[in-house]
Amino acid sequence: TMCIVYMLNFPNPRIQTYSFKMMSSITSILCAVLIEKAQFGYLFNQVIIKGIFGHGDWGIGLFIKEFCVNFVIFLFWVASISVVMKRLKDSREAMFAANQFLSHEAAFVG
Repeated sequence: TMCIVYMLNFPNPRIQTYSFKMMSSITSILCAVLIEKAQFGYLFNQVIIKGIFGHGDWGIGLFIKEFCVNFVIFLFWVASISVVMKRLKDSREAMFAANQFLSHEAAFVG
């Protein structure tokens, strides 16, 4: 951890920038994994599949239902990239962080 603190406070601004980008990428990956696990662990299996579609039909029908729900969730995350980028167009740092997070989330869902 001291190495990370040293790199984030390095005198060279270029190394500082790359260090912040690296930390932003790592944080976005970890947050995206946590959200994806929560999303599919509870929301997807308990609420959507069992709550909306019921408990029956464990054949190809369930696969098609799961695929459709996954596709809708994927489209939500991909569409949110454009919306968030438009809202954060004044800040390059915020755009970078949001793009990293949302693209990782869309990739994990897809």
